[in-house]
Amino acid sequence: MPAARLRKLSLSRLLCAIGWISLTISGIQLHSAEPDEFAKPVRTTEPQTPQQQLASFRVPDGFEVQLVAAEPAIAKPMNLAFDARGNLWVTSSAEYPYPAKLGQGSDRITVLSDLDGDGYREQAVQFADNLNIPIGLYPLGYGAICFSIPNLLHLRDTDGDGKADQREVLYGPFDTSRDTHGMVNGLRRGFDGWLYCCHGFNNQSHVTGGDGNQVHMQSGNTFRVKLDGSRIEHFTNGQVNPFGLCFDPLGNLFSADCHTKPVSLLLRDGYSPSFGKPHDGMGFTPAVMDHLHGSTAIAGIAIYNAPQFPAEYQGNSFGGNVMTSRVNRNRLEFTDGSFKAIAEEDFLSCDDPWFRPVDVKVGPDGALYIADFYNRIIGHYEVPLDHPGRDRTSGRIWRVVYKGHSETKQPKSKQPKTPSTLQDWVAQLGHPNLPQRMAACDVLVDEYKDKAAASVAQLVDTTDNDAAAIGGLWYLQRTGHLATAQITALLNSPSVLRRTHALRAIAASPSLVHDNVQEWIETGLQDANANVVLAAAGAVQTHSKTVTPQAVLDCLRQHPSADSHVRHALRLGLRRQLEIASQFASVESTQNPIDQANIVSVCLAIKTDSAANHLATHLSLVSQSSDIDLKTVVRTAASHVSQSKLTALIDQAREFCGENQALQAELLTALQQGAKQQGEATMPASWNSWANDVVNTLLDVDSETGKLNPSQADVVGWSHVAEQDDTGPDPWSPTRRRHSSDGAGPHLLISSLPAGETRRGIRRSQPFTLPPQLSFLVAGHDGFPDKPAGNQNLVRLIDQQTQQVIATAAAPRTDTATPVVIQAGENAGKQAFIEVVDADPGTAYAWIAVGQFSLQGLNPQPLHQRRLRAAQLTIDWQLDSPNRHFANLMMQSHRAADRELYARAASVRSHTAITHGMVKCLGIEALSRQTVAEVSQLLPKVIDKQASMTEICKGLGDVTSVVSFENQKAIAKALSADQAGAAVLLTLGQTGKIAALAIADPETNAQWSVVAAAEIKADLQTLASNAKPRDEAITQFTEKILTLSRQSPGTAQAGAAVFKQHCANCHQVAGQGGQVGPNLDGIAGRGWERIAEDVLQPNRNVDVAFRSSTLLLDDGRVITGLIKRREGQQTIVVDSQAKEITIANDQIEVIRQSNLSPMPNNLAATIKPDQWVNLLAYLMSLNK
Repeated sequence: MPAARLRKLSLSRLLCAIGWISLTISGIQLHSAEPDEFAKPVRTTEPQTPQQQLASFRVPDGFEVQLVAAEPAIAKPMNLAFDARGNLWVTSSAEYPYPAKLGQGSDRITVLSDLDGDGYREQAVQFADNLNIPIGLYPLGYGAICFSIPNLLHLRDTDGDGKADQREVLYGPFDTSRDTHGMVNGLRRGFDGWLYCCHGFNNQSHVTGGDGNQVHMQSGNTFRVKLDGSRIEHFTNGQVNPFGLCFDPLGNLFSADCHTKPVSLLLRDGYSPSFGKPHDGMGFTPAVMDHLHGSTAIAGIAIYNAPQFPAEYQGNSFGGNVMTSRVNRNRLEFTDGSFKAIAEEDFLSCDDPWFRPVDVKVGPDGALYIADFYNRIIGHYEVPLDHPGRDRTSGRIWRVVYKGHSETKQPKSKQPKTPSTLQDWVAQLGHPNLPQRMAACDVLVDEYKDKAAASVAQLVDTTDNDAAAIGGLWYLQRTGHLATAQITALLNSPSVLRRTHALRAIAASPSLVHDNVQEWIETGLQDANANVVLAAAGAVQTHSKTVTPQAVLDCLRQHPSADSHVRHALRLGLRRQLEIASQFASVESTQNPIDQANIVSVCLAIKTDSAANHLATHLSLVSQSSDIDLKTVVRTAASHVSQSKLTALIDQAREFCGENQALQAELLTALQQGAKQQGEATMPASWNSWANDVVNTLLDVDSETGKLNPSQADVVGWSHVAEQDDTGPDPWSPTRRRHSSDGAGPHLLISSLPAGETRRGIRRSQPFTLPPQLSFLVAGHDGFPDKPAGNQNLVRLIDQQTQQVIATAAAPRTDTATPVVIQAGENAGKQAFIEVVDADPGTAYAWIAVGQFSLQGLNPQPLHQRRLRAAQLTIDWQLDSPNRHFANLMMQSHRAADRELYARAASVRSHTAITHGMVKCLGIEALSRQTVAEVSQLLPKVIDKQASMTEICKGLGDVTSVVSFENQKAIAKALSADQAGAAVLLTLGQTGKIAALAIADPETNAQWSVVAAAEIKADLQTLASNAKPRDEAITQFTEKILTLSRQSPGTAQAGAAVFKQHCANCHQVAGQGGQVGPNLDGIAGRGWERIAEDVLQPNRNVDVAFRSSTLLLDDGRVITGLIKRREGQQTIVVDSQAKEITIANDQIEVIRQSNLSPMPNNLAATIKPDQWVNLLAYLMSLNK
């Protein structure tokens, strides 16, 4: 924007307001913040003046930080952008993170100019105001395109006063109902003239362009638009909160994602990870980096390509890290078709914890510009959005310039002279600063249009400057003046840059119809340089009908898996080709095994019958490839073939499996999943027959009698007896790690170690007839080896009648399994039982393992394990024919977990809340045998609908009256899922058989309040309202844990084991774990108090992205959990135990989102205090 158009802001007023005296800091006493201050979500230091803050920056030798602008000229900066004439535009928001009501925004866009060339922008013009959290910004002519809730706007200054007087909605509205802190941002004009944008966080937008093309985006995603509002296109999928885009000189587009990766390469139509959401079958675009720079709160990205910085900084990426108050630096390398971002030392750090770098840009002067949101608070998860400590007025912009060393000479970072003529702008096409020459091309296209065609064509034909030739190429392509001879000359050039951009220009020209297009692209695919091949792969996507698929397959054979980005781009192009029936047919019958494998891998993402049939007929090929998952192939094929072809697929899959039972089970599951995705309600008879055969084989059903064959040994059941203060799940699990002292092994032992050494409990057998001699192996420890034995970890044999200990075997204090032999003597023939005791709460040398009993019934039985597997498969597959077998096994089982599993299998077709409540009862360990027997006998009557309400209430009441509150809550939640169950729940509450507080539990309340009949609901509300709250107890427990943590901090190593057991199903750290809840890398930034509160009281602060939903189904059931994703005709919900529940969409009557977290709210009761201390220590270690 010309200086004459700018309204001046008084320089003296500005300098006085910010305390500006000099950029030379002297005589100022500043103290660095304590390191822990940078881990606090709310900084406790006081704000500094810009002059004070300037002294607190640290940059490499030879660099200098300079102030560009500060409050009050600007407020809270969000995004920066330079126009072609060097003016700096900035969006700023005082509303953030809560928007104003529509039409009442107070945010603005400011244009900053440096009038004297010293780098400080003393002239500030408020170009536009009354905006609503504007983020993305792109200057265009005498105006700008910007995002302001809820639209992408074109703002114009038509009267020359420096202020926008026209507002046009180009695209929108974008969804802002789920989040308003991370929205459309990072607007970057591409070489091709499109404007590329980040969608932002969490929202679900459906936006249509002027031509009717609509895009659908759910969190993450990038898109591109035409500047006139005519078209919007989806560009990439996934990521969580992309915040920043930039191009490199070869035309590659990179993003920064504020939750996953600071640097990612974006390939058109590619997918990136996003909260566990699946890719489209092509796999995710390969990652560029694995490190996170100590935080997932990343904002902005710039790749440096200007002459001012030294050589080691050329091509480096820079990104703002708002949690650590640093600007990170990565060295980008492209080797053999794969990009890698290699971490370098942080480029800039600041001792002022209020420094919040939210955007970075390379300026036309070659300096690196940084938008500083300057605030004591930046987070949204960590701190309530309406926290009063948020600063609303302060904001700074800094630039980093290279001054050089005394022995070096570098070009100075000064504002270049603004071009004034057409020839000046043509000359700018060869500028050494990449953003500057891209801006010159935009000006020539937007303002001069065809007038520059002759001059630019001559430049392209004659220049030795690669950058100028590339700039000219794109001007000619965008204006329709690019000649065939020029394309050919560029493609034949020895310059990689020219060949690469020539192919990118072809990719950007979908209407290009020429006899040479196929030759151009296929020649590019065979280029020796991977950059050129990468560009050619993009051209294949555009010209998928023109290029032969065989050319792409030939290229894929030349690029091994290590060439990850080139291969992925080629596969994306091949996918586009094979979506065309004629192109698919041209290679479908290829005999080359490598080509066949590549075609199959791409077919996983093609939603056509042809691709599905191809997958179905190449199962044998798939089994030979380590890169292709057979289950995925079968599932994908089943999701698209017709019902008749599905039967053929089932038969082929069964024949392929042979007698491999494990593979049969996997493929049966995959077939069912695929069929359900296309809305198939029932599976073909051949699938049911196969599934039942697998289950019956696992159960060992006699084929003639139809009855269960007897076990080879009488199984002696085992149960877990928890310590009073160890209420977690059964810690005993099988492990095959220990050899015996004679060198044999490893042996199958049952151990307390896998659950964590601090876990305790007793593993108790059923009574059995004691043989004359009993032998077994025992391994483990009884305290630290340099201390006397604690006599806490041992095995004891006990007389069932007298309860007297017959014999004891102490833990051998070694990892080696040691043999123990007990001579029964006069006790032979008596009824006895064994207790394996782990009573040591220590963090090390505190476990015991036992096994290999001479009495076979005491050992895990293979048949028993297979029957448990059969029960689980019956549940997963929803079979009904073997139910009578599971009812029998349930009644015979003595282990609560086994009993519950058999009960679930027996009731697999009974979806009533009462059935589920009774199943929960059978899974409780501490029930008398009589109670277990009574409930076991009652359950089949309930399933067959032959039990009276009186019988049901008595059976359930006998259980709820003796179990713990936590068990009561589980039963109450199960009963609250339908009308009949709610009525039983009321009876139990009114008769004192179940605590009112269990009825008032938020998750339970959310269910019965939806399904209960009016009278029942009113009575339940009365009970719930009279329940004594437990919040105070939880608060006191939280304080206790924090006090313990401060007095004696735990160890991160021990805490990692607690995290793995209780948290890793849902949360990911360093790429490991589930992706149900938020990624916890960098969670230490939240601080002790907030972490403890989030974990112990998850419903206090629930971000909208992770709120639970209650789904009412057409059969009366209620499902509560986090809606994770939708696949075809199904909705996938994750419950509080991280279990995925798949629901057909047509079953859903009502979806109601609550204010509750899907995270379990009973962790205070399931994790011991010392484990809490260790868990907090581990979480506080996650700052990198």
